[in-house]
Amino acid sequence: MNFKSRNVDDTYRLAKVIANTLNGGDIVLLNGDLGAGKTTFVKGIAKEMGIKENVTSPTFTLLKTYHGNKYNIVHVDAYRLSGDEFGELDDYLNDENVIFIEWSSMLTSKLINSALLIDIKYISKNQRMFTISATNAHYESYLSEIMKNV
Repeated sequence: MNFKSRNVDDTYRLAKVIANTLNGGDIVLLNGDLGAGKTTFVKGIAKEMGIKENVTSPTFTLLKTYHGNKYNIVHVDAYRLSGDEFGELDDYLNDENVIFIEWSSMLTSKLINSALLIDIKYISKNQRMFTISATNAHYESYLSEIMKNV
């Protein structure tokens, strides 16, 4: 599924739809070049999930947790990781958390074999192309829900 965002409001609209589709224990893999909008997208998700904290990139800490009304967001930056270096992510995989992994292409963890995949391509200063796909039937069911509501 493709979604063209013409501005931040469009990105937040997509984030709202996806946030309302996700459940505890879900994993969302985010890929895109620097400045593509990965963290901006997570900010939109966080807003919809009732998170009041300012969401920032976890680049230097590798992982940040935000507490929402229904689920927590575990926000991971895998840019400086390689292979399966981030085994402790298993500790966060539960029904209370939704995990977002930026730069997930750097990991080979078994966890990323079951996820919603979002690739963000920079088009221009304000425009982005989101390509959303699924790794299995669980997440494929989300795609039709997202398409219906976006």
